[in-house]
Amino acid sequence: MGRIIGDFEKAGDLVQKEWRRELHSRKSRDVMHLVVSAHPGTDRIAFQAAVRDFLGEQFGRHRYVFALHDPADDTREVWRGGRRPHVHAHAIITMRSDTGERVVASPQVFRQWRALMAEKAGSMV
Repeated sequence: MGRIIGDFEKAGDLVQKEWRRELHSRKSRDVMHLVVSAHPGTDRIAFQAAVRDFLGEQFGRHRYVFALHDPADDTREVWRGGRRPHVHAHAIITMRSDTGERVVASPQVFRQWRALMAEKAGSMV
C-alpha cells in the first residue's frame, strides 16, 4: 500500500500537487503534523524503520508522508534551528481516510501512540 518517496522535493510535490485541494478546504483540520523524536545517539536506520512500522500500523488507512531529520545531515547552524541533538521524523497525516475513518486526537490517544512508538523503538535494541 505504501510507496517510498525518493527525496524532499518529491514529497513536497506529492503534498502540494496531489493533496492540495483537500489541504485548503474550509472544513475542520484536514491534516496533522506529528513529530516523533528519539534520544541522542539513536541509530538512524533503526529509528526510521521503527517510525515506518509505527505509522503503518497506526495510520495505515490514511495517506501520510514522513521525513527523517538527522542532525548529521543538517547544514543549518544551531542558532538557525539546525543541528538538533537527536534524530526525529516529521509526518503529515490526513485526518480522514479515503473510506471516511477519522483520526481521533486526544491526550489519551497521544499516550497510546507514544506507547506504540516506544514498543516499535524497543525492537530496535
